[in-house]
Amino acid sequence: MIPDVPCVYYGLDGEGPFTPERTGGLPLYDFAKMILEQQLDLDQVKKLLAGNGGMKSYLNEIDIRNVLEMINKGDKEAELILRAMTYQLAKAIGEMATVLKGKVDVIILTGGGSYSEFIVSHTKERVEWIAPVEVMPGEMEMDALHEGVMRVLNKEEEPKRYSEIN
Repeated sequence: MIPDVPCVYYGLDGEGPFTPERTGGLPLYDFAKMILEQQLDLDQVKKLLAGNGGMKSYLNEIDIRNVLEMINKGDKEAELILRAMTYQLAKAIGEMATVLKGKVDVIILTGGGSYSEFIVSHTKERVEWIAPVEVMPGEMEMDALHEGVMRVLNKEEEPKRYSEIN
């Protein structure tokens, strides 16, 4: 039985695709081996997973605008990395669609990366067949969730009921 909540990834702890600073899912054996070989402590591992991972580990850059500038100047590695990020994002969306048996109301792209037409278009082309794609740029996801709850509590909006998928 699936609980009455939308499906999301909790990217802060390493789930899902890589991001500008986060590694996303990793091959665990190789990662564990690296930790042991380099004798990393927990703080160093945390910094690798969130802070020095993802796009930063490949390009030493976290600002997508700078990566787009690199691409515009002909940097093929930067383009490959950004395309890989959108590929992983689309793959994660597809994973969610399968466990929901295709019953997806909408796919919402948020965060700073959703300001980028490159990221939006390369992600949309792989997932828009699943459900409509909405883009809500910015990194104010928690504020948006709070505002949505307040609209329901103030009876300005009806809560969305997510049906069980058996």
